[in-house]
Amino acid sequence: MKKLLSVLLITSLLFSVTLSFTRTKNASAAETTVQQISQGVTNTIVGNQLQTTVDTTQLVDGVKNFNTVSVAVYNDEPLIATNGISDFIKDGITYDKPITTDITPSDVKHDVYALTIFYSVDKTPLAYHLEKLQFDPSSATQPSNPVTTPGTNNDYKEIRFMMKDEDIKVGQTKEFKVYGIKDNDKKEDITKQATVKSSNENVLAIDGNKLIAKSADKAVITATFGDLVTSLRINVKKNEQVLHKLIITPEKVKLNQGDSVKIKVIAIYKGDKNQDVTKDVKWTILDDQLVTIKDGVITANTKSGSTKAIATFNDKQVKIEISVSTKKKHEEKDDEKHDGNHNDKHDGNHDDKHSKEDRSAKDKDKKKHE
Repeated sequence: MKKLLSVLLITSLLFSVTLSFTRTKNASAAETTVQQISQGVTNTIVGNQLQTTVDTTQLVDGVKNFNTVSVAVYNDEPLIATNGISDFIKDGITYDKPITTDITPSDVKHDVYALTIFYSVDKTPLAYHLEKLQFDPSSATQPSNPVTTPGTNNDYKEIRFMMKDEDIKVGQTKEFKVYGIKDNDKKEDITKQATVKSSNENVLAIDGNKLIAKSADKAVITATFGDLVTSLRINVKKNEQVLHKLIITPEKVKLNQGDSVKIKVIAIYKGDKNQDVTKDVKWTILDDQLVTIKDGVITANTKSGSTKAIATFNDKQVKIEISVSTKKKHEEKDDEKHDGNHNDKHDGNHDDKHSKEDRSAKDKDKKKHE
């Protein structure tokens, strides 16, 4: 009986250890599924604080619809890849504006690590963003934008972007202004004193107080003045002209073998704007043994016949009719006859001239003897 109890006890202990190991293994595996992202989060150090801005348009699928977010600053790098993310999970907050996080003051420059974690509705970590920044105590002793005019950050309750609209097309440049808003709602232009950054320079670049649209997408611009921060989402749209039709001139060409002719293809846009797209169209020749087309030049090959060529630009097409002929035999004979007559005439004149000279010499000799 004692032996039976001992066996049961040992079996129970082994099962407990195995179950504990399995749970630990599964927990570790669950943590490794939390992905690290590199876009969608912008961190800026202002004084003794970290300003964190989230651009949901830049977040990867599965994270865009996050419920809450947490931000923490560490002096040592969080070893999430090694230790897992559970030690760094905090109570998340709903994101509706840039998040401000205090940085522990220091008298020397040192690296800090900003860790942003995104959570689902059930508080499960979806992804994390880790960024290394440098804390500079010289900038912590005064505002990052020290100005005496028109005011300091203490003079304003908030700052705001001012633009006519928040839409811009690729290739366009648009001016913006940043205003400081006082307690009495009076505003002052602080554009030159504020620091403005774009969440994606490939979509929207910033040059002074101008936005330069580079590619179609969404981006967030963030202005910082002292410890005041404001953000604005900008929608960069495609600058598409509406193509109405294509026109080709001439519409028909007749060539002899070996001949070439220039053509032109014009794109007509709505609004009566025209563009020469001769070198931009894609050609489809129904019988490519008859002709070749390159940069608006049609060249006839050695085969005769008729064909059509189709020029395609964007979603529009235009056709040109082409016929290639061989030279007619009588034309070749006429050419040969012309060459022959020319030679005969030349030779005949040459012979007549010499004959006259010979007769003149003989007459002179005859008179001399007489």
